[in-house]
Amino acid sequence: MTETIQRHRSLRWLGVPLLAIGLLGVIAAIGLAVAADGRWSALMLYVGASGLSLATFGTHNDTAIALMTRHPDGLPSDARSELEEELTRDKAGALSLKATPRTAWVITVIAISLHAAALSRIVL
Repeated sequence: MTETIQRHRSLRWLGVPLLAIGLLGVIAAIGLAVAADGRWSALMLYVGASGLSLATFGTHNDTAIALMTRHPDGLPSDARSELEEELTRDKAGALSLKATPRTAWVITVIAISLHAAALSRIVL
């Protein structure tokens, strides 16, 4: 179980660069649509990709915390301190989280796919 927790703790950080890329894509798509061809489809794809990038972080984070609250034994010290901090800040919220590993993976795959589709709209 510790492997799964660590995987989701690591994968949540994938959402940060995806969000940065998405926001840069929004800016690029607006600039290209206004200055060049007037196609706004890439903008909509980048807006969706940016939102799902945030969801990538959130679902992996919530899954990791939910799993940590249910399986606190054998956690590495950094995960244990993160769990203690979460429980101190919002115990009821942390304990009410549900682990949704499949959903986290699906959201991540869709976010990356939207990034690829939007990039292809800008480049091609």
